[in-house]
Amino acid sequence: MAAIPLQIPVRRRHPRYELTSPVEVTVLRSGIPQNLPGRLVDAGVGGISAVLSGDLYIGESVGVEFSLFDTRQTVQARARVRYQDRIRCGLEFSTLSAGKLELVRLWTEQGHGVMVSASDIARITPVAAPQFLETARPRAAKPRRRGMGWTTGALLCIAVAGIITLGAWAYRHFPEVTRLVSPPAAPVTPAPEALPLRVTVASSVMQSLITYRTVPVYPELAQEKNIEGTVLLDTIVGKDGRVIDLRPVSGPPELAPAATEAVKSWRFSPFTLNGDAVEVETTIEVEFRLQDR
Repeated sequence: MAAIPLQIPVRRRHPRYELTSPVEVTVLRSGIPQNLPGRLVDAGVGGISAVLSGDLYIGESVGVEFSLFDTRQTVQARARVRYQDRIRCGLEFSTLSAGKLELVRLWTEQGHGVMVSASDIARITPVAAPQFLETARPRAAKPRRRGMGWTTGALLCIAVAGIITLGAWAYRHFPEVTRLVSPPAAPVTPAPEALPLRVTVASSVMQSLITYRTVPVYPELAQEKNIEGTVLLDTIVGKDGRVIDLRPVSGPPELAPAATEAVKSWRFSPFTLNGDAVEVETTIEVEFRLQDR
């Protein structure tokens, strides 16, 4: 009789969060792919738990495809079976692209009350300050000359003593005049406020934060010429999730105006950094395909 492998509970390295969503697992056996549909129980950056329509074996390598709640993004990954308990199994990700990993991490943090930290974004760049806030750059200090002749030192001491004596005599005889010509105290200038921050975020992450989207109108001239392609837009999203700036950087020029006009009205969930909403600089891809008309 064949020995039954002992199933030892494995301690998870990453937390899981409840998620109900369809999932499809593909396993290759004897060179034939077999699809096992099912339902997710929980998910995290380390893997998923699912209820499937078939059995898997511990240590088996499978393909996984599922969608995150409230997003249109699909996650595809390679995973390894960690446990199998009747119809429920646990899968640990073995191969997951950086973009999809960032998408899953953002879903867990935004959906479960954990704020995004500075390590989860590409970079932080300060917004350029207006000219009236700019201060003059300090000039480089001139090198000091070491030592001086005894004659120069003696003359300097005599001059300082004369100035002190003259000042004391003037203060005794003309106190009102000396007080009037004294320079007023310099006004205290308040320190300028910290410059607002703008963060650069991956396009896949911002796609998951879209709350309102309009489909671009395919230009008639582009249809007549059978022009299709993808327009890439440099986009700045404000703290309230509205698009405040757009600039086409690549793609067919006949399609760029339609893409720009559509993305202007898109809305995003505010992106938070350490609890505060910040401006976001990202890229938006708008695809035009003739068969989609």
